[in-house]
Amino acid sequence: MIDWYYLAANFLWILGIALVLATLSYARWEALKNKQKILDNLKRFPSQFRLYLAGTLISLGLTANSHKTIEIAFWLFLSALFLGQALIMLIKTIKDRKSQVS
Repeated sequence: MIDWYYLAANFLWILGIALVLATLSYARWEALKNKQKILDNLKRFPSQFRLYLAGTLISLGLTANSHKTIEIAFWLFLSALFLGQALIMLIKTIKDRKSQVS
């Protein structure tokens, strides 16, 4: 019988790792295409946002796979940090774009 809870939990962190890999791969391709450094591409909003979302997914997946209270608390704290950073970056970017249009 399939344990759907652990399937979903493992799906989360695997999806997060896949998002990290896709972000790094795209940043490398874009850097080669534009003759730039990879880090220059990773410092931009889309890459940073994707990496923060990936960190959130990985942390949530590892939270769901944890059994000890201290582990759960650590992974939830890390998830909150990643998600908070992503939201702060998103809000800041939206405000910057609105001020550029005005």
